[in-house]
Amino acid sequence: MIMKKCSLLLGVIALCGIVVSCAGITEKSDSKFALEAARKGLWKEALFRWKMALEKDPNNAKLHNNLAVAYENEGEYDLALKEYRIARRLDPGNYNINNNYNSFLRFYQKLKPEEEEKETEEPPPGRRIQ
Repeated sequence: MIMKKCSLLLGVIALCGIVVSCAGITEKSDSKFALEAARKGLWKEALFRWKMALEKDPNNAKLHNNLAVAYENEGEYDLALKEYRIARRLDPGNYNINNNYNSFLRFYQKLKPEEEEKETEEPPPGRRIQ
C-alpha cells in the first residue's frame, strides 16, 4: 500500500515537472511560430503569437519591434509607432530597432505630418524582424 502511494506521488511530481517545462517551450514556440508566420505573410497570426509571447516577456525589445513590424504590415500605423517607441526605450542601442523605427517614422510623417520627430537617420530599406 505504501509503495503504491509512493509511486502515485512520484508520478504526480513527474507530471508537474513536465507541465512546468512545457510553459517555457510554449513561450519560445509562440515567438518562433510568429516569425514563420510573418515570413509567409500571415501577419494576423504573427500578431497573435507575438502578443502571446509579450504577455510572458513584456520587456523584450525584439518582440516589441516584431509586433511593430506586424502592425505596420496590417496598416495599424499608430500601434506600430507605439510598439517601435517601446522597443527603442527598452533597447536604445539596437541597430535593427533604430533602423526600423527611423524608416517607419519617415513614412509615418508623410502620412501624419503633425507627428514631428527629430530622430531620423538613413536606414537601409525594409524592416527587419528579429
